[in-house]
Amino acid sequence: MVVLGSEGSGLFSELVFGTVCGTLAVRSRCPVVAVRAHPQPVQPGAPIAVGVDGTPISVPAMAFAFDLADRHRVGVHAVHAIPGSVHRDADELARRRWNTADSLAEFATRYPHVHIDIDFPVGDPVPTLAKVAGTSQLLVVGSRGHGVAAGLLSGSVSQALLRTVRGPIAVVRKGGKGNQGT
Repeated sequence: MVVLGSEGSGLFSELVFGTVCGTLAVRSRCPVVAVRAHPQPVQPGAPIAVGVDGTPISVPAMAFAFDLADRHRVGVHAVHAIPGSVHRDADELARRRWNTADSLAEFATRYPHVHIDIDFPVGDPVPTLAKVAGTSQLLVVGSRGHGVAAGLLSGSVSQALLRTVRGPIAVVRKGGKGNQGT
């Protein structure tokens, strides 16, 4: 695991910090955790939040989140942001919920003492997950690892969250080494 901290709070400092974190998050073979100079305070015992989408991309992020939650004896708040267009398609909505619940079942079995909350809010993933990050000890998200420029052009959720979330955030790449047991 690589943990990066930010000392400054000015615009230039934030841009450099976001660029360094973004680059490492897409290139690192291990999870990258970014911690701002003045993170938002959270309640003791707050859960670890994890962005999920029911695809293999979120499995390493879930593994990382559950491992940390188990070690720190806190719960996991799994959040699958549902786009508005999908919300109107009952079959697609049911499929996404089922895939997400199915992917979480393995971790529920592996970590029976970790309490799990699952939410399916309707909305864009970036503001939805940024809001959840404000009430969590850590926000964990997955990444396809396409690169910073490609991520900015394609609307990468992890890249956008690295730029906007005020609290600690971990980006865990699919296929990266050391995703479990860190």
